[in-house]
Amino acid sequence: MPLRRRLALVAAAAVGIAVVLAVVVCYVVVRGQLRGQVDDALRGQAVLIQRVPNFGLRSDMPGLPPDAGGRAPFTQVVAIDGSVPFSVGGLSLPIDAEIRSVATGHASGALEDAQVSDAHLRIYAFHATALINGQVTPVAIQLARPLGPVDQILSHLRLVLLLLCAGGGALAAALGRL
Repeated sequence: MPLRRRLALVAAAAVGIAVVLAVVVCYVVVRGQLRGQVDDALRGQAVLIQRVPNFGLRSDMPGLPPDAGGRAPFTQVVAIDGSVPFSVGGLSLPIDAEIRSVATGHASGALEDAQVSDAHLRIYAFHATALINGQVTPVAIQLARPLGPVDQILSHLRLVLLLLCAGGGALAAALGRL
């Protein structure tokens, strides 16, 4: 293989690798930022709820203002025994041993992704006390936000970055050839 062709291939490969690395870093950073915003909104509402001592179960739980993301559309209160004395949003969020441990106060807040019905959700569970049937009871409160909009943005971003990667590689190969 002539030296000219080898240099063209090496230059194209170097540029292609740089483009791929830039694309991967860009995707990871944007994904982290978008999911971080969802997590921050969930934690922010949790702080507001925890400021109300022994809150009563009601549908107008404290929430973020609309310009900060608003209330989480799905809320579920879980008692120590795993029962659900109160929920908002019409979805039954998953309950496992970790959630019951959060209810007792033995585990700290937990973030997780879950697929419930057709909804991809980000769920934050935290410990609180609630007034249930006139008694102060330790509970876990699960707040959930849909990840559908984030997933859609990331899907479009993957497509754009894939096209950018292919175009950058082709351009690098063409310029290296010249």
